[in-house]
Amino acid sequence: MTQPANQRLLTESRRGVANGVAALDSAGKVIDSTGKPVAGSVQSVNGALPDASGNISLTTGNSPTLATLPAGIVLATSTSTRPTSRPDVTVIFTGGTDPGAAALDGDLWLTQ
Repeated sequence: MTQPANQRLLTESRRGVANGVAALDSAGKVIDSTGKPVAGSVQSVNGALPDASGNISLTTGNSPTLATLPAGIVLATSTSTRPTSRPDVTVIFTGGTDPGAAALDGDLWLTQ
């Protein structure tokens, strides 16, 4: 398989290992190499506090705009469309569909 220069393909072997990507449980929570949840949590996002499960629901009232996100942030999308054209934002494509020209240098594509 030929990989475009602007994409880095991550395989299953990179999941949950040093210099790879975090492994997630079935609820989408980060887990360690033994499958146990990783301690730590987000305290708030734009004033929105986590619920009893630690989840934060973002709505139009408390979501930052893509323009106001800090440089260096990482976003994940399950589509093949890049949510922003900002080159200082890394996008992880998780939908299994090749994002092709939508990806920028430094973006990641996770395949199933």
